[in-house]
Amino acid sequence: EGKVDFTDQQFLVRKLLREYPRIREEYKNRFYYLMVDEFQDTNELQKKIFYKLCTKDKILDRSNLFIVGDPKQSIY
Repeated sequence: EGKVDFTDQQFLVRKLLREYPRIREEYKNRFYYLMVDEFQDTNELQKKIFYKLCTKDKILDRSNLFIVGDPKQSIY
């Protein structure tokens, strides 16, 4: 009924970054470095969003993603 939950928002962000290169580039230039704490709690969709923002031509080729996590604390 026109409601968007958190998961919907994530899917929309991924779609936006994938289908609109100009917007993706705008955010890549605005946030050149990303740091993600509690990375063990991110799901695959969230990882894809981070990777879209931290790549140039191939996965993680810009060396601008810093992640911190503990697999022993994972919720997934």
